[in-house]
Amino acid sequence: MNQDIAYYMNQKKTSKTVVFAVKMFGYAGRFVFQEMIYYPMSIGIPVDSRLLKIYSIEKSTKQPDLLEVNNFFDQLSKDSNIPPLHLDSLLWVEIW
Repeated sequence: MNQDIAYYMNQKKTSKTVVFAVKMFGYAGRFVFQEMIYYPMSIGIPVDSRLLKIYSIEKSTKQPDLLEVNNFFDQLSKDSNIPPLHLDSLLWVEIW
């Protein structure tokens, strides 16, 4: 689904806007169909200031590399067997 949204919005499928649209579609689907709809493992979390902060604290660094941050959260998702967009929601709760 994120490929279709990215195509029509003329953006990368990893962009924050596209991923956020997929996430909101998932929330709406849960409401409409009244069942849990799991996000796929293939849609990663876009790196934002919140993820940079979490990574910086975890790795004790002040200038994190965006690719390293992305790889870190992808690996965390795989290790925990939690799709990245679900992990993203959990990180919101945990960090605040």
